[in-house]
Amino acid sequence: MDSSSCKICEGRSVAIGVKSGAVIERDFHLVRCESCGYVSVADPCTDYARLYDEDYYRGLGADPLVDYAAELDHPDQTIRHYEWRGLVALMRGQLGRDKGLRWLDHGSGAGGLVRYACGVGMDAVGFDTGAFAPRARERGVPMISADELDASTNAFDVVTMIEVIEHVVDPIALLRQVARVLRPGGLLFVTTGNVAPKQRDVLSWAYVIPDIHVGYFTPRSLSLAYERVGLRVVPGHYGPGWTDILRFKILKNLHVRSRSVVEAVLPWPILARLADRHVGVTAQPMARKP
Repeated sequence: MDSSSCKICEGRSVAIGVKSGAVIERDFHLVRCESCGYVSVADPCTDYARLYDEDYYRGLGADPLVDYAAELDHPDQTIRHYEWRGLVALMRGQLGRDKGLRWLDHGSGAGGLVRYACGVGMDAVGFDTGAFAPRARERGVPMISADELDASTNAFDVVTMIEVIEHVVDPIALLRQVARVLRPGGLLFVTTGNVAPKQRDVLSWAYVIPDIHVGYFTPRSLSLAYERVGLRVVPGHYGPGWTDILRFKILKNLHVRSRSVVEAVLPWPILARLADRHVGVTAQPMARKP
């Protein structure tokens, strides 16, 4: 476990320590690339049926902060509503329009973002293979199958991957798939934790749940990953939609699950900016297909 080749830039990765699993009862070994800063789990668990079972989607698995069941049943009450609203605003700001756009939410969970986007008049579909994907279909959320995704080329104007890429053992293979399904000029938007501010204390970072989060990106490593699959890097920045996206993230990490009049009166534009200075979420880049 001393060193390995970086999955992003093929540089030299060195061991930085071990961390115990949340539901998998063993130690996981973490390594960091000396070149691009990408941190990964060298010995990930690939028992996905065990990791992403019914309990996981109810917040009873490796990540207690997820709440897909409530999001599916009570979309107007969940704090995830803020993230959905922010993402729609961000897409509109980046693309300059929403009519005639085809949107894929890759790793869509219970389909909340897709349902919200469709509800405001956008043409969105989801893709997910987890336990709640069939329930989303039953509720009328448009979802495509793995075969349909494999058959798609130049099919989407925008692809979102919201807290997805950190779960993936082979992020380059995933990004190649996304690059294929994007239309020329299409936008890829990813949210994932920024490990750059945590380089000195990665193992104590709450985001490090090695059972399920197997890759941790710096803006540099994510940019290099985009470039490897032929995408053009678009530097991240704070813009329309980010206040709502960060509002959701703050509330989630405070273990708040439902919208309320108490949190509604807080100065979110200020709080979101302050939080982003600390965690650097908006520093993660976007990408365009040439």
